[in-house]
Amino acid sequence: AMFDKMPTFDRRVVCYDRRNPDTFPFPPENIFAIRAKSAFWTEVGLSLNLGNPLFDFLKDWEPEIIHAQFLPSARIAAAIKKHFGGRPQIVLHVHGQDFFIPEQLKKLKYLNQQLKKADLILTPSEFVKTAIQNRFPELQKIVCYYTAIDSANYVYQPPASLSKEVTL
Repeated sequence: AMFDKMPTFDRRVVCYDRRNPDTFPFPPENIFAIRAKSAFWTEVGLSLNLGNPLFDFLKDWEPEIIHAQFLPSARIAAAIKKHFGGRPQIVLHVHGQDFFIPEQLKKLKYLNQQLKKADLILTPSEFVKTAIQNRFPELQKIVCYYTAIDSANYVYQPPASLSKEVTL
């Protein structure tokens, strides 16, 4: 749904895996799947000295915006931004588990490092946005972007009986 709102953008995708190729909304020539390039991943990707394979894929194309979906992607987005001289802006989409699992594990330094790489942080709910702001009050560029089910199409109906088992 998010991509439908950006039909005029020239989109390139850097991802860890390309799953569900029948429904993945990008042409194969616009995708760089890191895990599919195992030599790249083991020799270069782990150190994040992203090197030639990725930048060959991105040559002749200078992004204005890097949309990093999920917190761990901030590292790669920051390396791409550095490669392009700091020009593209990083929009980091932080989902609940991206934030709450590292927070529960007390990985606050990791969270802070990743979040600070973003020029703008998107969250799927006000709850996640508030949690990030409470933990890191210096991060002000946080916007809630709802990507969940449209509740207008699915009106809540309580179960017919509380004694019945409800299956989802």
